[in-house]
Amino acid sequence: MSSITIDEKSVAALLQCAGVTVVRDSKGKAIGYFQPVEPKYDPCDIPVFDEEELDRREQRWEGIPSAEVRRRLEELR
Repeated sequence: MSSITIDEKSVAALLQCAGVTVVRDSKGKAIGYFQPVEPKYDPCDIPVFDEEELDRREQRWEGIPSAEVRRRLEELR
C-alpha cells in the first residue's frame, strides 16, 4: 500500500468524512478514495424499528416475487 503526507487543511477536510469518500481534483475528476480509520458513526446508533413500522413498510413494498424474476430471466436466454 502506498502512503502520502497531506497538509493540515486537507487533513481537516478528510476528518469530516463519515465513510468512504471519493477524492476529486479541482476539475471534478475522481482520483481515488479515502476511508477513515475509524467510522464517525456508532453502530449502536442504527435505528431500531418497532413491529408497527416494519408492518407498514412491508405493506408498502412493491417488489417482484423471486419466482417472477427467475421466469423473466429465463425468457432472456
